[in-house]
Formats: sequence, structure tokens, C-alpha cells
Amino acid sequence: MKWLLSLTLTLLVGSQQSNPWLLESFQKARQAEKQGQLEEAASIYRAILRRDSHLPEVHHNLGLIYYQLKQYQQAADSLGKALQLKPDLLGSQLFLGLTEFRLGEFEKSAGWLRKVLAIEPHNREAQLFLIRDERALDRCDVATFQNALGAFPNDVELNFTVGLACIERIREISRQAKDLGPASPVYLWLSLRKAEEKKDSEATEKHRQELNKLGSVEIPPIVQEYDTLASLVDHCFHVVLTLAPDSRYAGSVRGYFCESQNQIEEALKEYRAAGDHFFAARLLAQNVRLPEAETEYQMALQADPQNHRAMADLAMLYVQKGEYEKALPLLNRLLQQYPTDAEGWADLGKVQHKMGQIQEAVRSFGKALELDPSLNNVHYQLASVYRTLGRSDLASEELAKFEATRKDELKKFEARRTDTTK
Repeated sequence: MKWLLSLTLTLLVGSQQSNPWLLESFQKARQAEKQGQLEEAASIYRAILRRDSHLPEVHHNLGLIYYQLKQYQQAADSLGKALQLKPDLLGSQLFLGLTEFRLGEFEKSAGWLRKVLAIEPHNREAQLFLIRDERALDRCDVATFQNALGAFPNDVELNFTVGLACIERIREISRQAKDLGPASPVYLWLSLRKAEEKKDSEATEKHRQELNKLGSVEIPPIVQEYDTLASLVDHCFHVVLTLAPDSRYAGSVRGYFCESQNQIEEALKEYRAAGDHFFAARLLAQNVRLPEAETEYQMALQADPQNHRAMADLAMLYVQKGEYEKALPLLNRLLQQYPTDAEGWADLGKVQHKMGQIQEAVRSFGKALELDPSLNNVHYQLASVYRTLGRSDLASEELAKFEATRKDELKKFEARRTDTTK
């Protein structure tokens, strides 16, 4: 890695005339690294820093070792110290971004990665993990995707990741259209698009007539976004299937296409062949095949213990089955890794309430609202908890907050709906 080499040379040159012990120790640490003796290398670096804590290169290399050992908090501390001492260390910025991602600090991670890309736009890892940060934050920035694809147009993993991010936003758009109701222009335009994709001429004509009756000629902005994202998915998945038809990414793409055509068994076959247990589990859960979904989620976590989506979904599957004692340790583990996950705290509160851990549920719901005040349903859940405690006054307060926010959302909803019909 070129940033690691440059840091090594900087230290060696600076230490040759000043401290022979430092030079010898550093060389021993580097040799231990090359031989895969990471704990030994870390021990030597720590010994160096005990003598002189103002060496950014040593903090950087120690941070890299911690990262490889998956000791992410220690990695973040060491890399952060390196940047305090030398703010322009590009390698430290990159690895701090990767480390913050592993810690679930997605906003911080994205900030560091953007700094890297401002200097080095063709840094593949920075591009890839920035997209992953955006996915984790439920954001969909087409400009970010286009920058990454422009830098690495034939990178199969990157194209696959962009495609997944677009699909998640497309699903969110579909949910929003459903909320607007079947008489809304957004719902009808989206139904038209889906009919066109399936080449269903009868449904296509039906939706066109309905839109004509409404006088809806202009495509709503959210449907324009859908069109852009759908085009990106087609492009990215075409790259995957063309350049790596035998890869696990291609298997997942074929599974997605089968799923979109409601070919459930064919989709499951493709996902399983690709080793994509998470997508297989999610599809099984959607079709209420819970025992099979549980097995696939467990396999997904065995393959990638850091898969917080699989962890969260498996916990919710246990809640759905009423097996709260199985959900609880998963949620606790998830929140240890991602303590700023507001929805995770809300889910934990629900499980604690079901298990009769009332005071714990109050604290978890309070933490969820502290992290994300927009989670309005948490007020409703809190009202239920307070009723269990016999605190009707507090329950009424939470219900009032829930109703006030819901009315405000409905007003905004109707305002947006009116705008789309003008």
C-alpha cells in the first residue's frame, strides 16, 4: 500500500541521525508485520510510543494493525492520534474512514472518505465504502454513484454495490407511493412504470387512461428519481453479468431479477448458489417461511458477523415468532457495535416491554428518541409502557405527542399531494 510505504520511509529518514534504538525497533515491528506477527508488531509500536508519543507514523501503523486484528475502537484511537499530530496523512484519513464504518459511525466515516476523495478521486476503497456509508444512512446520492462509476466503470463489486443502493431507494419510493394511495399521480405513474417494465400492455394502457383522467401530464419528481435509479440498476447489473457471469455477484443479480418477476423458488436457488444467505433469508421472511428464513439469517451471520442488517432482521424475525429471549441478545450485540442506531434502541424497547422489563424499555425508547426525535411510533410505544406502569398521565402525554406529529405529517402529506396534482 503506497500510503504505508511513504509513512515508513518518512520515519526511517527522520530517525537515522537521531535515535538508533527507534530505527531498530521500527524495523523489527515492520518485519513482524511482514511475517504476520501482528500482536508482536503492535507490542513494539506501543513500546516506541511509550518513549515518544509524538510520532504520527507509528500511531498510523499501529492503527493499521488494530484494523487488521478487527480491534476497531483501538484502531480509531490510534489513527485519530496520528491525524492530530499530522492532519494531512491521507492513509490515516482513509483507514479512519474504514474503521468508523466498522464501528457503525457512518456519518463520521463518510466525512473522512470524502476528504480522501477530494485529494485522490480514484481511491477505490474510499469510493466503495462511501457508497456503503450512504446505504447505511438510508441516503441515495446519485452524484456519489456516478463519481464512483466514472472512476471505476468496470469494477464488478462497485457496480453491484451501487445497484443494491439504488434498489433500496426504489423500494422506499414504492412504499411512499403506496402511502399516497392508489388515486395519487405518484402511485399511478409508478404503476405505469412497473407495467412497462413487465411489458404488460393491458395494465400499461389502463394506467395511462387513469393518468389522463387526472390530467397528470408531467412526471412527478419522485418518479423521475425512480427512472434515474432504475436506469442505474440496469446499467450496473449489466456490467456485473457481462464481466463476471460466474461470480457470486452475478448470482445475486440473477436472484434479484427472478424475485422481481415473483419467481420465488428460482430466486432462492440463485441466491443460495451465490452464497447470498441474507437475500435468501429476506425473501423467505417476506413470504412468511420463517423457519427457513431463520436458518438463512444464521448462515449469513456465520459468513459475516459484521452484517448488522442480518442481525437486526433475525432479531425482528424472533419478535415475529414471539421468541423474545432469542431476540434480546441479538439486539444487545447490535447496539454494542452500533450504539447510535436509533431504530435498534426502539426495537430493543419493544422486546424489553414484551419480556416485562418495563424500566429497561422506558430507557431504550428514551434513547431512541434522543438519537432520532422523528421516530414518532416510539411515542406510541412509550404510551403503552406507561400504561403498564399505571402512569396514565405520562401515557397521555406520549399519545398527545404521537397524535400531534401524525397530524403534522398528514398536513405535509396532503400539501405534497396537492402539489403533484397542480
